Amino acid sequence: MTLIKVQKIACGLMLFILSSSALHAANFKAHCRDRSPELIPTRMACIGPVADVVQTALQRMGHQIKWEHKTWDETIEIAETGGVDLLLRHSMSAERKQFLDEVAYGYEVREVFYYLSPSYAGDVRNKAELNKLRVGALEGSIYSAEFAENSTVTKVEFSNTNDLIEALESGSVDAVVTSSAHDMDRIHIVPQARRASYIENFYNGRYVSIPKASKRSKYFEEFKQTIEAMAKSGEVTEIFNRYGLKAPDQIN
Repeated sequence: MTLIKVQKIACGLMLFILSSSALHAANFKAHCRDRSPELIPTRMACIGPVADVVQTALQRMGHQIKWEHKTWDETIEIAETGGVDLLLRHSMSAERKQFLDEVAYGYEVREVFYYLSPSYAGDVRNKAELNKLRVGALEGSIYSAEFAENSTVTKVEFSNTNDLIEALESGSVDAVVTSSAHDMDRIHIVPQARRASYIENFYNGRYVSIPKASKRSKYFEEFKQTIEAMAKSGEVTEIFNRYGLKAPDQIN
């Protein structure tokens, strides 16, 4: 076989491989919201360690990502019908498990706090005392399993943090629930609001997921294996460290 024939065969094989890869490549639609410093929307994309973890995994699988900017309420609603392919940096619940396939990129201890309205004179030292109050919360947010499953407390839901703060200041609610994942810093500085003695502590997973109704759901098992391999090898920790951030705990 001549050298020219060998080169032609090699060239043809390379073209076949490239075209085959292109046929199997997919664009994943992902939503980015402001959860600085882990997720930061930019004009055309999304930056931060969680975005990097997901992009690295998809590139390794031979796929690309297309970013859109949406609020969490919009994202979770769209996800139920498969209108988005990837959800980033969220908690899980029994309700969400019905329409999401999730993989954890890490775990952290979450503390859930209750801030009392200036018009409420007492303290809250336990769950029984909490149950007597009207407690404000963000609609669609997961704080803890205990709070989610508590059917005794009177829950008043708000669509955004500004309305939640206004209700706390005016005394429309006796308290609001919050955590480091729910704009706690903004609640903390509300004039004359006090943090209740009662605090919930639990180990909380940090997840990325693909909706079961998404056209990209067929890639979930490969996606899950890729993310878990990155966590096990220490690559997730390295990505967070590049941003000067402490990575969530890696439990293998």
